[in-house]
Amino acid sequence: MVESAYVKCVFCQMNKPLKSNRYPTGIFEIPRFERDPGDVAFIMFMEQQAGPGRGRREKVGGWVKTRELSLGEALADPEFMGLAGDFKAKLVSLIKAYLENGVLEIEELVS
Repeated sequence: MVESAYVKCVFCQMNKPLKSNRYPTGIFEIPRFERDPGDVAFIMFMEQQAGPGRGRREKVGGWVKTRELSLGEALADPEFMGLAGDFKAKLVSLIKAYLENGVLEIEELVS
């Protein structure tokens, strides 16, 4: 029997393999923030557009991103305020777990 190790997201519960027979060096990586995390898209809106039809190979239509909301914009929008609050609660519990297990120091949060 072969055992594989996976990283499981604490927010969405999706997982990615750390290593597998197909990817011996692993495929999981944590991307760096290219921008301020407060400006990164938190909610993304997409619209389905008509495609070329069956059997056609042109790359048109499909799902197209129409707009995004940052975390701050989501918190200000009554429709998404609860979801943003749920993410905050999950993040706070994760940070508390890191503090309790000695992985994170309080000084790292305020610097």
